[in-house]
Parts: sequence; C-alpha cells; structure tokens
Amino acid sequence: TTPVYSTVLETLGSVVVLRAFNTVEATQLELPQTYEIKIMYRASFVPTEQQRILYKGKDLQIKSVRRDGERYKMQYVITATAIWKDSYYSALKITTH
Repeated sequence: TTPVYSTVLETLGSVVVLRAFNTVEATQLELPQTYEIKIMYRASFVPTEQQRILYKGKDLQIKSVRRDGERYKMQYVITATAIWKDSYYSALKITTH
C-alpha cells in the first residue's frame, strides 16, 4: 500500500547538500545524500525525527533538529538524509525560490 502523507507545514527554507555521492559505486551501494535545511523558528511548530521532508521530489528523513540563533533570528537547523523506501510518517514540505 502507498502511504498517505499529511502536510504539517509548507515553508521557505535554505537547503544545502552536505554530502553527495555521484559515483557509480555509491549509487549501487545506495549511499544517502545528507542535507542541512534551515527554516524559521515558530513557537507553534517543532520538527521531529518522526516527520519527513518532501523537497524537489525527494523524500528526506530527519536525522536531527537543533534550534540555532539569537532570540530575534531564531531558526531550526535540520539534518536529513535521502531515503529510498516508502514510509508512514507525516510530511514537512519545504519550498525554495
């Protein structure tokens, strides 16, 4: 069965690939890409490792979340890896310019 995702939040964010593997060997081993995603802090929303990020057609698994910055520039810094299997977690959509 195909999982049904419910969107918890759609937001703008900065997305940086921290580690990418473009070799044939890495592709065969299915080594994941690692991303750092920064979104604005909201008191009404806290990202968790049980959620997923849908970004440019990729399903990213949240590995860690930390709050960063000073009071007036607070943000969440999320580390996530690309996953290849379907999951049953709620989705966090991030769109960028």
